[in-house]
Amino acid sequence: MKILYDLVSINIANKATIELLVKNKKNSALIVFFNLLFDENSRDEDEIKFKLFGSLNKPSEFSKLKSTMKNILLKCLSLHEIPWEENDSRLNEFHKLYNNYLGIVYLYDSKRFLLGIKLLEYEIIKAIRYEFSDLVVNMSKILVSYYGSDQYNEYKFKKYLQLFNEYAEIYKYELLTIEYYVVLQKSQSESLSNTNSQYKKLAEHYIDNLKKLSINSFNYNYNKYRIELIYFEFNRDYESILSYSTQLLEKYDNRFITKTKRGNVNIRMMWALIQAGKYNQSIIMGIETLRTIQKHNSTYFSLSYYTIKAYLYQGLYNDAIEFISDSFRLLDFKYLSGIYFEVINLTLGYCHLIIESGMVDRERILRKLPPFRISKFLNEIPNYSKDKRGINVSILLMHITFLLQKKDYGKIIDRVDALKFYAYRHLRRDDTYRSNCMIKMVIQMAKADFHPVRTERYTEDLFRQLQEVKLAGSGQNIETEIIPYEVLWDIMKKALK
Repeated sequence: MKILYDLVSINIANKATIELLVKNKKNSALIVFFNLLFDENSRDEDEIKFKLFGSLNKPSEFSKLKSTMKNILLKCLSLHEIPWEENDSRLNEFHKLYNNYLGIVYLYDSKRFLLGIKLLEYEIIKAIRYEFSDLVVNMSKILVSYYGSDQYNEYKFKKYLQLFNEYAEIYKYELLTIEYYVVLQKSQSESLSNTNSQYKKLAEHYIDNLKKLSINSFNYNYNKYRIELIYFEFNRDYESILSYSTQLLEKYDNRFITKTKRGNVNIRMMWALIQAGKYNQSIIMGIETLRTIQKHNSTYFSLSYYTIKAYLYQGLYNDAIEFISDSFRLLDFKYLSGIYFEVINLTLGYCHLIIESGMVDRERILRKLPPFRISKFLNEIPNYSKDKRGINVSILLMHITFLLQKKDYGKIIDRVDALKFYAYRHLRRDDTYRSNCMIKMVIQMAKADFHPVRTERYTEDLFRQLQEVKLAGSGQNIETEIIPYEVLWDIMKKALK
């Protein structure tokens, strides 16, 4: 029933059209069901069943009614414009073309061949112009069938057969690039740690395969670009990410790149800018792009997240906290996968640490920021247990800092032991050097019995080593270091006093 109610809420403006479609079915139960669905006071499923059938024991009849109503509601969605993409020519054209194609199929199947074919020949030109390969394949298939048998025309038969073969080949390789991208993206979404050599080699293999092909379509080139970007991300080649992204945006106009696609390109660029230490450029790009993107989706979330990240790295803590407060108000977290939901909450926790350390105006800022409970957060992070070299260290360090601010030294000892084990098992590479330094400083702080003067003396050399390897360009995944370790260490030292 939830699906039906969601479809009803989207179709409120189409209520009169839906009522006509329902009445055309000449089914009295369906008419009653329609009225109940659009009545906001009727939300109990058993009550609806009883009003329809006078009984709760007719599951098959109720299932058929729901299926019929779902089909009607889905059909009426085609009447909707997409308000957040109203100036996005590619997305709008796709929806118009697809709806027109379905109408033409209806005409063709209803034996209105001449009208259907005439419209189809007009629509296929637009499908080719926007390079909608799947639509060109489906449209040309009908035209091949019509001019090859129903109304034989050798010229048009050969013309559309050639078109079908050409775009079927293009579509095949577009699907191949999607497959490649999904495999590589899966390695990133499963864990936010730096990528192992196996996936780097796989990305290189995919790129070599694609270089052998000479396919020229937007979807193919866009997916190929995304594969190349993942390869550059794996190898921390920030300049290539920025140059390739700029080239893609310059090559294609709004006929091809939707606002969401442009936003996704900018996300990659923001990540590269942050990794390269160009925080202000990343902030400007994030703010400008967010104005054009629909709120409440994953693209909007990622743009918001990297804007917050750039603010934190730039040391603009008031701006970061203002931004994360707005993000929690605007974002619809049901659209986000678990690990990204956890990342934004982890960042929220670090913002609370900044506030508690006195680095911002506590009274003014804390009223805006959503609350954060470390105990609740720690109970809701099953995904991180799979992230062997990722942001587990961020969670452990955040927890220790909260305990330091409470002077709960007994619990800190247990967390320090977990840090030792984590570092031994998972942080043995050059791209985790800063994390290793930070962990060793925390271990020395515990050995100094949390005494501020002894801690300063025990960690002097380690802190100098940390400063020698700058965050920008270090190769360390920025998801591991929520705020620069130099800042986090300063918060910890303040808590000791």
